[in-house]
Amino acid sequence: MPLFKVTPAQYAGFLSVFNRSSSNGYLGRCELKALLERSGINATGAEVQQMIDCISVDCQGITFQAFIDLVSDYQSLRDVDNEYAEAFRLYDRTGSGKLTRDDITYVTKKLALNMNVDTMFKEMGKSDSIDYDDFVQLMKKKL
Repeated sequence: MPLFKVTPAQYAGFLSVFNRSSSNGYLGRCELKALLERSGINATGAEVQQMIDCISVDCQGITFQAFIDLVSDYQSLRDVDNEYAEAFRLYDRTGSGKLTRDDITYVTKKLALNMNVDTMFKEMGKSDSIDYDDFVQLMKKKL
């Protein structure tokens, strides 16, 4: 299930933009910088390279898939509700619909996240577990 809402027409538009701007299947630093400038974003060469480094493992530039990932990061294209549901499902190891301290601690350790679960529960005014609505509230607060 996709975590973003790109219509077939939007996808075709992204593909068209990518194909017009790319060279050998990649958007390099110069091409990406030009696209950003046409969108009113004036990034330095170093900032553009940092974007490329963050979303691509290939130093030549970004592929179409990485480009889709980049543009789908815009909130209007994302299915945020589905993202929250998927994240909650990952934490809810037992499928109970509640996240315990142990559930959250287990997942955060696996993801190497430095998070104080006790402080999080205290901030939320919860003692034993949090439900989906609490989780979404927490995610919106942290984002």
